[in-house]
Amino acid sequence: DEDTVKVKYVAQDVPGHPAEEVRAARLPVKQRWKGFMANLRKEYGAKDIMVSYLDCEEDTVAIRSQADLKIALKEHFDLNTPSASLRLFLTVPTKPQASTNSDGMAGGMADSVADGAEP
Repeated sequence: DEDTVKVKYVAQDVPGHPAEEVRAARLPVKQRWKGFMANLRKEYGAKDIMVSYLDCEEDTVAIRSQADLKIALKEHFDLNTPSASLRLFLTVPTKPQASTNSDGMAGGMADSVADGAEP
């Protein structure tokens, strides 16, 4: 289906789930960030959940906003065959997360990015 992407959710340090539990699903390509996070919170029973993926340079990249999700999907489509799954790693933070603005970015970082500075 061209309107969805295959994903594999890998639970890492998610209470109530076995370590490295993998679940397969399909994610709408035009998935909205708020709905995506609401679904994950419900499925995994966690109020706070962090999402990341491995990029083409094998760096773990956090997904914290609609823009981040769009970048992850674009990179996945650019580098993989349509049948490949996008692996999304899920963790529950042990400490409360810093507050974020409407872009999903932490406090001062959003301001510096808006001014053209590198994050």
